[in-house]
Formats: sequence, structure tokens, C-alpha cells
Amino acid sequence: MSEGIVDGERNDSEEVWYDHLRKFVDDGISGFVLFLKNPMFSHPDRIWSNGMTSAELHNLYPVLLGKQMHVGFRQQTNTRPVIHMEKGYLGMQQFVASTAGTFYNARHAITAVLNYGLSGHVNTSTNMHLITREGIHADYLLAWSRIHSQDHFHHPDFLEQPLHELFQRYARLRYRLLPYLYATAHVAARTGMPIARAMPLLYPDDRNCRELSRQYMLGDFLLVAVYTDQVYLPEGNWIDYWTGKRYSGSQWITYTVPAGAGGPLFVRSGAIIPMWRFALHPFHLSRLFKKETGTAYSDYVMAIRMTQAKKLLSAGHKVYETASRCGFKDAGNFSKAFSKYWGIPPASFKAKRE
Repeated sequence: MSEGIVDGERNDSEEVWYDHLRKFVDDGISGFVLFLKNPMFSHPDRIWSNGMTSAELHNLYPVLLGKQMHVGFRQQTNTRPVIHMEKGYLGMQQFVASTAGTFYNARHAITAVLNYGLSGHVNTSTNMHLITREGIHADYLLAWSRIHSQDHFHHPDFLEQPLHELFQRYARLRYRLLPYLYATAHVAARTGMPIARAMPLLYPDDRNCRELSRQYMLGDFLLVAVYTDQVYLPEGNWIDYWTGKRYSGSQWITYTVPAGAGGPLFVRSGAIIPMWRFALHPFHLSRLFKKETGTAYSDYVMAIRMTQAKKLLSAGHKVYETASRCGFKDAGNFSKAFSKYWGIPPASFKAKRE
């Protein structure tokens, strides 16, 4: 994650913000998330190098930051930049992907994604609401998927079994859909048609589509509905992806989500959707992780959890609170893991800090 200060329309002899980040890429970082908190507001009297005041530069600023990051990353790595930015500004979609942000207001975030698409931001997603069926369904069926765990352990490995199995099912579905999603992304880059499309874009003459904020088209052929059981099917014929049931279009339906799914998903009749065969085994992924990092994935996760546990206990959190926040099912299992890792029970460690 990164938040920095760049000078508008800087001279070539001046410092580039990306230069501060090269060392992280050298260490293996392969992408960046840009968080902006309007840093130019801290300098109301500043005149930037292009002659603008902070107020004048306000909307141009994130475009310049995104451009510096995009160009710098491409020049350093000779690969396609993987960068996305919170908050949306006209023009930044040339250089970075967009995110509508938090999962705490997941329903509104989906509406924001669709509005981004209507404003020219074709590659937009939101943080996955990982602890609900609806959240997993919604975010896996957007342009890209992101699990946000900045201050909590929102990781699939810590989910209860039913949600964990649902997460796995959607992960497999997404990998199988990659040829379709990549083709849709190619169209988006060439034409400006967003990957997740508000219904009026594809059905401008259908009055029932004009204010739909809980459903959208993912590409040309997949209709996704989120956080609702009321689904409108436009003209044509539609097939329920989960059950295979066929529906005629131009009608509203009340949808019951089947077991093992998180929400409605329909395929336009007659569509040809290329899908990869899913053949990724967990052992293969673990082997690749260890090859790249020199550490087993399980050891890597445990190190993060134990380091966080120390911080929480040192900050005064109770043992059972720390166990929960670090993804353990109960304090007993947490105490055993903590004692084995650090050589001291968590209660004793906490007592020494008090």
C-alpha cells in the first residue's frame, strides 16, 4: 500500500515519487494499492510546479500519481503494472484500476462499482465481504477479486467450514471463467465498455433496467444479482447457472438461492462461454509458494498470526480476544500455538507486559 506526495507536472530534474518504491519491487512486491487522503489539502498556500494551487490540482493529483506509478513500475519490471487506487477521478483509469472500497457497506459498494463503469472506469471492484455468502458471490463476480485484511484477519483459511467451502467453489468458478473474463477485459480496454456493466448499458430501451442497482451484466452473457432475491430478466431466454432451469425474459422473478451458492447467476441463452478445466492442487500451490519465498505457506501464515498476537497482547487485549482476532476457534488452541511458537504461554506474556 502506498500514499505519497507528487508534484504536479514536475520538471524532469525533479524527484519522482515512484523512486521511493523501487526497493520494494526489488524485494519482490508485485503490485500496489494507492490510498489517497487528499494530501494537497495540507498545503493550502502551496503553488505547484505547474502553477496550480492545491484546490486547482485536487482532481488532477491522483491522475498524476497513478501515471507515475504506472510508468515507473513498467519501466522497472518490463511487465504490466498491477496497481489499483481507492477513490475515483476522471482520467486515472488510463493508468490504474479502481476500487469502490470497503466491505462494511457492501451493498452500496456494488452500486458504486456500476456508477464507476458509467463514468468510464472499466476495471473496478470492491473489497470482498468475506464473512457472508452474498459477499463472496458478489466480489468473485466482478472485474477482479480482493480480500482486504489491513486490520483484521479476513482470510478464507479462518472461515467456518460452510463459508470456506463456498469460497473454494467460487474460487474454482472464477479460475474457470478466466478466458471469458480476460476477453471481456480486452473489450473494456479497447472500447471503454466496463467489465461489470450496469443494466441500462446493454438494455437502454427497457424501462425496468433503468434503476437496477442490485444486478448487472458481467460481460455480454452473465447476469449477476447481488444482495437481493428480486431479479429482473431482460428480453430473451435465460438459464440459471446453478440449477440449469430455463426462464423466459422480460419478467421479474423471486429467486431462492440454492445450497452451495451465494446469489443468483444467469447465462443468456445461446451464449458460448469458454471455460478452463480447473486443475490446481493445494500441494502445487504450496510448493510454488515455498519455491518463491523459501518458507512453507503454513509457516508464513503462522508467523503473521503470532506476530499480531504479540502486538495485541502487548496493547492490553485479553487472551480470548486475541485468539478470536488472530483467527483461532478458541483460546485453548491459541494458547497451545502461542506457547509452541514463542516458548511462553500468552497469559504469562501478557502479565509481563502489565
